[in-house]
Amino acid sequence: MAILVKSHVARDFLQNAAFFNTVAKIAWEYVSNSLDNPRGNQPVHCRVQIGDGRIVVTDDARGMSHADLEHFFTMHGENVQRVAGKVVRGRFGTGKSAAFGLANTSRVSSVKDGLKNVVEVRREDIEAARDGSPFEVRAFVTNLPTNELAGTMIEIEEVQTKPGDILQTKQYVERHLGRYRQAHHVMINNHVAEFQEPPFVEERSFTTTSAPIASDEAPVVLTVKTSPVPLDEGTRGIDILSRGIVHETTLVGLDRTELIEHLFGSVDIPALEDDNGPIPPFDNTRSGRLNPANAIVVATYAWLATCLDVVRRNLLERDRERRRTAEAKRLQQEADRIARILNQDFDDWRVEFKRAAGSLGRDLGHVVGLGDDEAEVLPGEGDEAADFVMTGPPHGEGSSQGGPAGAGDVERPGSGLKPGLGTGGPRGGDGSERRARRGGFALEYENATEAEARSRYDEDHRAIYINLDHPQIAAARHGGIDSRPFRQLSYEVAFTEYSLAVAREMARAQGAIFDAQDAIVEIGLVLNRISRQGSFLYEDSEA
Repeated sequence: MAILVKSHVARDFLQNAAFFNTVAKIAWEYVSNSLDNPRGNQPVHCRVQIGDGRIVVTDDARGMSHADLEHFFTMHGENVQRVAGKVVRGRFGTGKSAAFGLANTSRVSSVKDGLKNVVEVRREDIEAARDGSPFEVRAFVTNLPTNELAGTMIEIEEVQTKPGDILQTKQYVERHLGRYRQAHHVMINNHVAEFQEPPFVEERSFTTTSAPIASDEAPVVLTVKTSPVPLDEGTRGIDILSRGIVHETTLVGLDRTELIEHLFGSVDIPALEDDNGPIPPFDNTRSGRLNPANAIVVATYAWLATCLDVVRRNLLERDRERRRTAEAKRLQQEADRIARILNQDFDDWRVEFKRAAGSLGRDLGHVVGLGDDEAEVLPGEGDEAADFVMTGPPHGEGSSQGGPAGAGDVERPGSGLKPGLGTGGPRGGDGSERRARRGGFALEYENATEAEARSRYDEDHRAIYINLDHPQIAAARHGGIDSRPFRQLSYEVAFTEYSLAVAREMARAQGAIFDAQDAIVEIGLVLNRISRQGSFLYEDSEA
């Protein structure tokens, strides 16, 4: 008897769904399906509505017939658009599982050629197909004549949504729209999604005619742009396209090299789409990664790495030259003066924050470290020098009869902390968790272009950056970097950014017990306190 290769349909379906683990990924999958299926050459209008436990994606694309829906729900089937000769994002027909990355129900309502069809897939039906056989797509409306315009509505229900999902979906869709290279209209709730390319201060091109990437008849051009500020993970890197479709965004292993986070760009390599070799350049998921075992991909990665490193090294050398100038040194001196004020305040704030946390009986393991990198020695078991001592109720009079406590002059174990010379170890407390500590705040000036914000905060490095190109900062700088207007504004901007940063530190430390109202109050308190430290700049005599 012949042995046949078979697939467990339900398991296959849910495994493909596992990649879609955020609302943003789910929404983009159905949006991109809409954009891939326009009516003729008309731009597609697509709307995503994210509500409580529900996501709805509607479009005015060409719609699907009953036969189209049958094909739509065929796992790993041929893409209809590709069969017709059109290069589109979809390849293996796995995207229809997207809803079940987070949800339990997906309903598809579609109109095409004056006929309406409505079908639904439920998780319970998928999971019931334990023997691996096909599971049911429930049909509610079949070929119902209608005057409705062509288009499709996807209703995803019983999904856990959060308030932040709307913003994250907006950002995710906008980034991908910019890489889609076609003009369509997408709305996220009431927001029009529009891609805005990051500002850049330099653009370089690299051309190759080397096989297997390109040829003399069809050279490939890489464009690399340099942003004046570090880019987030969703924006940095090179978009690798093939005939207009993005397949990966990568820094080709240079992710941890200095200043690489400033680079972005794109390259279109038709050979990837045209490759019919035994090892395909793409896989059958939405992983956003090319296949590193494919010969074209290997050559592409090597070429991109060489080009990116050339740009990065040039950028690094220019940055070092800039820092060596007299003006840069004076700016850094001013930044260091401001940073010293911030760090003195932060040290005082941290002590008070720890003491308050201890007095409330909170687990110091969750609040003391504040995300620092180096181990902080806390009082308790151990013989390392500690900057704090434990404090508790005052000593009594030596009586065990329950009399009132009297004053004491020796530190004793308790729930609070105060500055002092103590001993302990990096683990402190019960020794169950490591408390980390990082150095204080850093402040730097940067040229981030006038379109960028006045300042920004890098939470990972506790660094505040002031944008010298911002119109307000640039105007104050006209009198020179040693002028009172420039220095006053620098302090004001730094103090404001610092106050917001302290609230972030408090939120990170408190975790689930964090209250947004507490942060608002803290911002006001910190800003009032720290601004007093810069009052000398407003005195009559020149500072």
